[in-house]
Amino acid sequence: MRKRGIVKTAGNMAEVSIIRETACGENCANCGGCVAGETVIRAENTVGAKVGDKVVLEIPDRAALGAASIAYILPIAVLLISITVTSLCGVSEGGSALFTLAALALCFLAVRAFAKRKGEHFAVRIVEILY
Repeated sequence: MRKRGIVKTAGNMAEVSIIRETACGENCANCGGCVAGETVIRAENTVGAKVGDKVVLEIPDRAALGAASIAYILPIAVLLISITVTSLCGVSEGGSALFTLAALALCFLAVRAFAKRKGEHFAVRIVEILY
């Protein structure tokens, strides 16, 4: 996956400003729910980009898919499993809700720990300086 951005700070790890695209094709008046805007991300600067350079960022497709799976699919799976287990064990609705919330909190902590430990596999890199 490739995105374009502008370098805000240089160094081995640069901060790059990217413009998030809208889901409605830039016709925000019809949609009313757009969250497009500027996002600043950290990227490995392997090409020596300097502040103000327009660059191309890349994250391998497999890494992007893996990160999305961990961030979105795993919590949904934990949610469904915890509800099913508490239901089969005859736990009350209140107890089921508390158990599910605790399981989700642990899941999000595990996802965060995994991201810190394996973050280099999902690293965004600057691969080209446009101008």
